[in-house]
Amino acid sequence: MRKAVIVIVVAAAAAGGFYRLSTDPSRDSASEPSRISPSPADSTTSENPPETNQSEAAWQKLRGRLNERLAEVPAGGSENDADAQAEGEPPVFDTRADWLAAAGVTPEEEEEYFAWALERGIELESLGYEYYDRETLQALADSGDLFALQRLGDQAAWGEQQLEQAEVLYREAATRGSVVALDRLALNETSKAMASAHEDQHQSAKGHLLKALAWNEVSRRRSGGLPIPAMREANVRQHLEKLDVSLGDDDRERIQAQAEALYQQLSERREKLDLGDFDNAKAALIEKLERQGLDKPSIRDP
Repeated sequence: MRKAVIVIVVAAAAAGGFYRLSTDPSRDSASEPSRISPSPADSTTSENPPETNQSEAAWQKLRGRLNERLAEVPAGGSENDADAQAEGEPPVFDTRADWLAAAGVTPEEEEEYFAWALERGIELESLGYEYYDRETLQALADSGDLFALQRLGDQAAWGEQQLEQAEVLYREAATRGSVVALDRLALNETSKAMASAHEDQHQSAKGHLLKALAWNEVSRRRSGGLPIPAMREANVRQHLEKLDVSLGDDDRERIQAQAEALYQQLSERREKLDLGDFDNAKAALIEKLERQGLDKPSIRDP
């Protein structure tokens, strides 16, 4: 039971935004309440990333199955729940609150986790940025709003294919604490690698993929135990395999050195903005889930 809860809570957040079961405040009261809503990266609009991450697709499928189960199970649970659990099947819970309670997570720890996630640019429930026009987003971004910066970065990268402009926006969001922006920076480099590979510039493509892994190392340092870096690394390694590239010791040293340099650049920019040092601490909720037996995905070389 605990393992099922752990995977749902932690991995779904990394996969693209595990929203609370609530009605979007920007819609009228007659709106159908959301269950587990997709992130902008999950949508099918013109702002989609130029690729489909297989790991992210797997989590989307998981969220779909969970929504179906929630729709099928009546209030109070199914009569077959006990039999299913006796046979070793994952338990079916009526609400996300039941999942958290089964893992021993208190409401206070959940609220602390939401605050922790917001500081890191993780939109666990819709904040309404998808409804803002560009002028509003730009005004918010100019004031340092990391969610507006991320949104503009997504528009530049996915809608306009302006990857250099997107990098500037993502870097600023990452400076202000966003781990989502760090993942987007890794994705941005992957997109550049794909473009280079299409032009048969394989050395350039490899360089971009190494930088993607460097950004991913920064993300690993900042993500507080969330599996975001593991999912992104798996995607980057797929592209390395397509290029028939194996990483040697020199490549790994280059990745680590570049990651350190990128982290220092963000830290120096953060210091100029008088924002203080990065807080790389884990949320209490994540620490509790890990202590209860979270099987974290492999994120190193096999």
